[in-house]
Amino acid sequence: MSYRILIPDNIVAKLETFPPRKRIQILIKIKGQLTEQPFPRGKVIRRIRYIRGTVFRLRAGDYRVFYYVKGDAVHVLEICSKKEADRYIASIRREQIPPEE
Repeated sequence: MSYRILIPDNIVAKLETFPPRKRIQILIKIKGQLTEQPFPRGKVIRRIRYIRGTVFRLRAGDYRVFYYVKGDAVHVLEICSKKEADRYIASIRREQIPPEE
């Protein structure tokens, strides 16, 4: 099964501020890892625990991609540096991620 990748406009705009080499690395990782099998395996993709809904984290070098899967679509929630990842996880614990169907 192939999954569609949905990246909101605000995340695309944020991605444009990253250095070109890093931006390409992140997009290659998203396309390569999330289109075929977006679920946890090894250290590259992990499930974020203790939050409402199911959110996953993809490692892409020094950056982290947070997303959830609904149906045949992967919804990207945030792309941030490794340093900002803990702060983002704390913020999504307070929000409600749409439940799986």
